[in-house]
Amino acid sequence: MGGVGKTTMMEQLKKVAEDKKMFDFFVKVTLGRNPNMLSIQNDIAVCIGGEGLREETVTARADSLRRKFEKKLEEDKAKILVILDDVWGKVEIKDIGQTSPLPKGVKLLLTSRDSNICTQIAADAFTLLQVVRVNVLSDAEAQNFLSKYTGVCIEHDQDRFQIGCDIVKKCGNLPLAIKLIGTTLKSEDDYAWRDTLNRLKNHDLDDSVQEIISISYEYVRKDEDKAIFLHCGLFPEDSDIEIEDLVRHGWGLKLFKNVSTLGEARDRTYTCVRNLVNANLLMDSERLGCVKMHDLVLAFV
Repeated sequence: MGGVGKTTMMEQLKKVAEDKKMFDFFVKVTLGRNPNMLSIQNDIAVCIGGEGLREETVTARADSLRRKFEKKLEEDKAKILVILDDVWGKVEIKDIGQTSPLPKGVKLLLTSRDSNICTQIAADAFTLLQVVRVNVLSDAEAQNFLSKYTGVCIEHDQDRFQIGCDIVKKCGNLPLAIKLIGTTLKSEDDYAWRDTLNRLKNHDLDDSVQEIISISYEYVRKDEDKAIFLHCGLFPEDSDIEIEDLVRHGWGLKLFKNVSTLGEARDRTYTCVRNLVNANLLMDSERLGCVKMHDLVLAFV
């Protein structure tokens, strides 16, 4: 999900690969919600050749990039890591100078909130897909992360540390939320900590956290997916939401289009749920046949 630390982890992976000299060239570009392909292509060219592109169209620039990559791979026997950060939609690999299947010597690393995007790009590249799901922090990691920003630890201030444990729980152990709150609470008095916890209990989300969840919601393309998502928000906090309940509710509330039997409604519901899990708006539950909703996502709904 947004704010979990995908870009941070990717940066650390890149540094390790650089330190170990695993690749000769590192091509890193950020796509974002509204990618400017002309600018992205120019950035790629600079990474592998030191010079920008003069061509004016995406297609012409793509051909130029492909030739640059081929030259590096054939003449220099180079190994190249291409990193696409913050991918929101399917990327045509030919637009970034690659061929299908990916040339020998090229590895592709990307970050996205939606694993379906990863699957589509891997299929287009005829390459083996390995998905690494970046989860929220464990309880101990989250508490240590808050202590890093506030300087409060159990040995020196047991009362504030306990409040901090309750705060990170209300943050759903999401790194971005903990970082924002930890930065705010540093050097603050006890009353500020208590007030922050009280606001979180009443779902008073920080604007930045609200925004990252809102953006993910806006990018859900199907109305039926959105309807199931919002319906999950009616369940209590930390609920194991039975998908079969969603089937019956969706059928009874007529949330689905062109569905004439309960069996069809079941298939549609499971498809919607899987789309939402892939988009990190719902989470798989430890209980079979159930899903869960992150606390901050529930607060947004």
